[in-house]
Amino acid sequence: MSFFGKNTSYKKNDDKIWFTTKYKLNGIIQAALQNKTANKVVMLVTFFEQSHNQLIDGLKEKQINFKQINEGDYFDQNFSDFSAFVLRYELLKENGSFKNLIKNFKNETIFFIFAEHYPLLTVQDKTLEFFDNQKDKKIEIEFHAALEEPILKTFSGDTVKDMLLKMGATENECFSHSMITKSIINAQKKLADKIIFEKKADSQESWFRINYQN
Repeated sequence: MSFFGKNTSYKKNDDKIWFTTKYKLNGIIQAALQNKTANKVVMLVTFFEQSHNQLIDGLKEKQINFKQINEGDYFDQNFSDFSAFVLRYELLKENGSFKNLIKNFKNETIFFIFAEHYPLLTVQDKTLEFFDNQKDKKIEIEFHAALEEPILKTFSGDTVKDMLLKMGATENECFSHSMITKSIINAQKKLADKIIFEKKADSQESWFRINYQN
């Protein structure tokens, strides 16, 4: 499959864009439940600790049966008991235990929902390389983002928001368009040009505060 000229062995959907982080979180949970109903194995992936904790709190609040996956974990019960699995992006690597863990999923489609974009495209692309190496698996991925998040707000998020409101969009619905997905990639590339030495952070907001100066 080709995505913007890049050959991939997985299916990548257009980004799901939300007005606020609150609506994005609710949308992720709904997407997880819908895909679980479609007999897919749902993996919820985060790049930052703050997002990870927010996602877990949201799942608990809505009483969703989920399992958090950490390095070295194994399935001690039937994976079908869970509506979703939650993990950090660091687990998506060739020499990690997660690769062995997903061997349990032989015929199922594994649906990876990313709760956010990473500001630097190089880090995100490195993460996605994991999926290219799982050619024996049926994998689908999807990114969710909110207009109020720094990566979108810094690069014309308010302009997009005003345009959508004029078109009649409501703040509790998401929208998808390949041009918006491309604009996020362009924003990530602009950031990469400005940042020489990256400093890690526990949230997207903190990352921009310590790494990016307009």
